[in-house]
Amino acid sequence: MCEKYVSDKLSVCREERQYALYLSNILRYYNTESRRSAVPDAKKIFNACAIPPDAAIDEVFIEASFMRDYFERNRRTYLSKDFEKTILQTHFTPKRNNYKVDNIKQRF
Repeated sequence: MCEKYVSDKLSVCREERQYALYLSNILRYYNTESRRSAVPDAKKIFNACAIPPDAAIDEVFIEASFMRDYFERNRRTYLSKDFEKTILQTHFTPKRNNYKVDNIKQRF
């Protein structure tokens, strides 16, 4: 879909709920002490979340809304003159009111 969806300051993703989804995936996959015992990074994540080492995760509930970020990046790609400057701005308003965005060009 997009190589830079989660990367650095130019990431498409700007939504903490998307990161919550990634955290949810980790918590669910490494849901038992035995499963995460062999993976130091998984243990670090559980420690950072103050989850006891012997805890078992039964369920995780999240809300993810990454498509809004993807569509916003698409609009900025097509409708800005300075792509890299525009994607770092907090707000973006196209100069034109009447525009059509298609999927011919991708700059991710």
